[in-house]
This record gives sequence, structure tokens and C-alpha cells, in this order.
Amino acid sequence: MLDRDLQNVILRDVIFQYYDNKGQRDIFISDKRGVFSLTIQSYEFATNIMTGTFGGYVSTKDNSQVEIKDGKFSIKFD
Repeated sequence: MLDRDLQNVILRDVIFQYYDNKGQRDIFISDKRGVFSLTIQSYEFATNIMTGTFGGYVSTKDNSQVEIKDGKFSIKFD
């Protein structure tokens, strides 16, 4: 998939996990299908840089459900 430039690609079947580096414990996790999405706003093949947004419902470390809104990311793949 990352063999060309991409724009505005919406992925709706996403697993999201955010954890504490010190304790290696999940802070947020979404492991159910269809409750979390990720949008690749742009991926430039020449630079290997991807930017986008994410959001949806996740479980917290105490197993309550919260909604993440307006998450943003920027990644450089090596």
C-alpha cells in the first residue's frame, strides 16, 4: 500500500493501542472492529512521511469506555 503517494484514505477497521512506556501498561486500547478509524491525510512516497487523524471509542486501564476525538499523527517511516 505504501508504494505511492496517498491522500485522504480512510481506514475503518483499526486497532488502536496507547501504553505507558514506564509500566508497559495499556492506557487506551481499542481492539473491537468498527469502533475506531484512522484517516491518512497524506503520505509522500519520496520522503516516507505520513500525516493524518484518528478517533473512536477505546477502553481505559479501568475498563471504562471513552471517545478519542481529533487525534493527529505524523510518522516518518525508515
